[in-house]
Amino acid sequence: MEQKLARPNQSVEKTLTIIEIMAEHKENMRLQDIAAKAGLPTSTALRLINTLLRRGYVIQDSTTLRYGLSLKLARLGTLVSSHLDLRELSHPI
Repeated sequence: MEQKLARPNQSVEKTLTIIEIMAEHKENMRLQDIAAKAGLPTSTALRLINTLLRRGYVIQDSTTLRYGLSLKLARLGTLVSSHLDLRELSHPI
């Protein structure tokens, strides 16, 4: 049976795009650069980044004011991988 998917939430889509952009860059990024790469107005990018900052997923360098991802995302990845059984995942292969 085919599952009917709900329409995606645009704010979540934009936030995930920001996270992916930041993850692809080794160095912290300026707000303007994040917004440009995400195709978002600077004000929208700032609002979403501030939410990520408040939740601990993003850090901001107090000197340069550039943004980067925190280790909270790595922690989530570790939690997810601890719930996965590699033998079960590789079985179809």
